[in-house]
Amino acid sequence: VALGKETTVRVQEKPSGFLRKAATNEKVIKVIDPFLTELVGLVTSDDAFIRETIMAVSGVSFSPASFPVLFSALGEEVRSFFGDAGQFDFNPRSILFVDQAIGIVKHILEMPHEADDLSLITSFESLLLLFVKFVSPLVINSVSFRIKKNLCAPL
Repeated sequence: VALGKETTVRVQEKPSGFLRKAATNEKVIKVIDPFLTELVGLVTSDDAFIRETIMAVSGVSFSPASFPVLFSALGEEVRSFFGDAGQFDFNPRSILFVDQAIGIVKHILEMPHEADDLSLITSFESLLLLFVKFVSPLVINSVSFRIKKNLCAPL
């Protein structure tokens, strides 16, 4: 995934009449936004292999320039777990998402990057703050303890 948020695609249309040449049109389409929407949806997949693969490739497959877009998408999803009065919706999906999102951030930070690459990260602090707000009130059990422990690494 590169920094450019859109790309140009050539589409060849069928000729509309006899002996007419097929027309080639160019369309500009967004590629990162739909990709990240799909990625965020797969973070909570029922298939553990898919979830772990998403986490594993997140640090090596993305250009550092796309990290702000990824972190913003993760933050928007976590914000959707807030209720009207600011309370969190603690359900298995939201807990799994936050757990996986923390793992993705941790994996990205553990990968070797140039200092200039990491300077592109802009929404990192707000994402970590959302994680802390979500994880703090979790009832203490083995799952929440593991999530809290994993959150300590990016901090």
